[in-house]
Amino acid sequence: MHSFTRALALCCAVVFAAPALADSSKVVAVLDFKSKLKGKEAEEVDPIYLANVVRSKALESGAGLKVMTRENMLVLVQAQGKTLAECEGECEVDTGRRLGADLVVSGELLKFGSKYKLDMRLHDTHDGRMVSGAQVSGKTLDELDDAMPDNVRKLFAALTPVAAPVAPPPAAATQAPAQTAASAPHQSPVTAPPPPPAPAAAAPTPSSVEAALNGSCSDNTHCFVQKQCRESAKDCFSLASAYGYGNFGITKSPEMAQMIYAYGCRTGADLNACIMAKMGTKDDDEKKDFIARARASARKGCDANNPMVCYSLEKSVEADQANVKYAHEKIASLCRDKDNVQACHYAIDSQYDAPERQWALNKMRQLCADGKDDACTFMKIYKK
Repeated sequence: MHSFTRALALCCAVVFAAPALADSSKVVAVLDFKSKLKGKEAEEVDPIYLANVVRSKALESGAGLKVMTRENMLVLVQAQGKTLAECEGECEVDTGRRLGADLVVSGELLKFGSKYKLDMRLHDTHDGRMVSGAQVSGKTLDELDDAMPDNVRKLFAALTPVAAPVAPPPAAATQAPAQTAASAPHQSPVTAPPPPPAPAAAAPTPSSVEAALNGSCSDNTHCFVQKQCRESAKDCFSLASAYGYGNFGITKSPEMAQMIYAYGCRTGADLNACIMAKMGTKDDDEKKDFIARARASARKGCDANNPMVCYSLEKSVEADQANVKYAHEKIASLCRDKDNVQACHYAIDSQYDAPERQWALNKMRQLCADGKDDACTFMKIYKK
């Protein structure tokens, strides 16, 4: 990732890679499972593989789900200064909401007695309730792997529509005795059923940002991102992108998307919105304005010790050399002095000279030895 533009363009494509939600299908996000295994056992198990198994089996569950890929989720979560592994408890639900998902799967991998255990949980992101849970168990990793499909089906069973029972055929009619006109009961005239209602017309595209923020919303996710942008102009990126990609039952409107990006940039100093607004305008003066606001927002985020934002500031083609140097030093400081795993990863990934990169790699190795699971995950990636 060598520029703000590349990072955020990928982010936009990522968040809405799932098909549009004009239908009733639900979007599910499967977070990386947190591994509590230690030592050699931790090296033998890849929690990311297990999460990918859940994603593939979710598509086969019969619940008609739309499943977000791990790559899709990773970019958006990192843009918020987090990693998938950091999301626990209520953060799981919050992360699912910010991803635009209706459902989120999370879980933990551990060793209990002589068996491996994977404890999975399915939450509804709209009300935070736990929909279901499933526990996979195996004495060996092969047994755990073999038990995954049945338990994933169990996890999503509550979402699978149950077929209505088939009514028995009507009993054969028996010959009723003839009735005279006088004895025949009064029969009401048969009334034809009313015609089915006409399909609702698509909601018109709002003509202003104010109308988009205060108008009616099409579903729970649309209502959520609309409320976020209305109450905090710093959180308008998801709503603007929904208009750009036609998600959440929203009629696609690139013009409205650009208006909301510009609003989020100018009113809330939303870094993501500033970059997308810059990409969407052809006016040179507006581009300069959005770039300046993006740079200021990134500097503020980097000041607040957000390594993802520091990395974006360092690699941005729009950033001046003073900000590049500042971000470079800030990332190194967060890695060296704060034991920030994400900062160490960016230090390794950056185009530093060999000794500096080697120092960051040694630091990551040390953090892994100290029991930081995220650091161990990164070390496995580097070995590949």
